Amino acid sequence: MSYKFSMGDRELGDIEFEEDPGTKINFEAAYISFETEGNPILTVSGSNVGIRTTSPKAALDVDDNMIRVRDSFTPASANASGRQGQICWDANYLYICVAPSTWKRVALQSW
Repeated sequence: MSYKFSMGDRELGDIEFEEDPGTKINFEAAYISFETEGNPILTVSGSNVGIRTTSPKAALDVDDNMIRVRDSFTPASANASGRQGQICWDANYLYICVAPSTWKRVALQSW
């Protein structure tokens, strides 16, 4: 795979993949982003990461209508090891760690 660096009309420039000119890495003063076909895919701005946005406003900012956690996980008990803010799921519950080693769960039901 070959790459091309260009300054264009920007101060910091771009890295383009020559085999796919629509795929590039943009270096801006406020952020770095990876884009394909002119659409932002992944952006790092300060300590924030954006998916499909060039202006993330939180540690993880997803510009879409859903996210996917591929693998299920069931905490062993309500006081199983965990860090505040962790979220997991299984076939029956959605689990949230609300304090160190303190899990709460919400039952899932069909509708």
